[in-house]
Amino acid sequence: MLTSWLIGSRYLPPTPITIEGNVYDFSSASQGWYLYHPTGALSLVGRLQALLLSVPIAGASVVILRNRKVRISADGNFSITWTDAILRNLLGFSANLSGQSSYTAPNISPLLWSPFKPESPADAPLGVAGRPAYDTQAVCAPDGTSVFTSHFTQYLNSFEWQLVPNERYQTTSPPSVGGEYLTFFDQVLVRAGKFWLWRGIDEGSDTTPVTWTSALGPYVLRPGSRGPISPPFKRSAGFGWADLRNDVELDVLVTPEWETP
Repeated sequence: MLTSWLIGSRYLPPTPITIEGNVYDFSSASQGWYLYHPTGALSLVGRLQALLLSVPIAGASVVILRNRKVRISADGNFSITWTDAILRNLLGFSANLSGQSSYTAPNISPLLWSPFKPESPADAPLGVAGRPAYDTQAVCAPDGTSVFTSHFTQYLNSFEWQLVPNERYQTTSPPSVGGEYLTFFDQVLVRAGKFWLWRGIDEGSDTTPVTWTSALGPYVLRPGSRGPISPPFKRSAGFGWADLRNDVELDVLVTPEWETP
């Protein structure tokens, strides 16, 4: 099934991790970390794989599977003790790892959301990051003489996914389950976390590594001008009396990328 994947980021304070009984610095930089990013210095799975290989853990591999879960594997048995529960939870794990050569996270990372369908953009063609919005002030004289003063340009977009199942929208309150939109909103969007929208991801229930495609972004949530920030709730057409499907609408701004250390 081809679908969008939203891969978000979170700031991590200096974070230790214990591998094979030795403590290593996982994060000491001030930038945010995406669950996955093609630049290793911005990628949680990329950083963990590089750290394991440097220990060295022979054949170490950290990948995201088509079923949306993280797998950590190597040629032989190895152990990881999560000194920081935040890092553990962001990767989808719930306990320390020992006695095996391969571990698959029991949970979906809160930094990944999949509606299980492609995106429908409202403010730009498919595959285009967004449309420009100019911070321009215009002064026009009675005779038509005009002066336009511009300071900067933003790029914005709006995405919609229709008929999203409840289990991918929200099942608990407060939001806490990885793989649900309300959890992604709570852990990424409302924290001003940057994210990328990966297009046409071939998702499935099997445990083969996902094939990364092309991405749009990075984006940040574009909130409304008034009132508290809240995700809009809209039951899908035809499901007004059946609590089964929801339409997700997301307004975004293109934002500068995190700085790499």
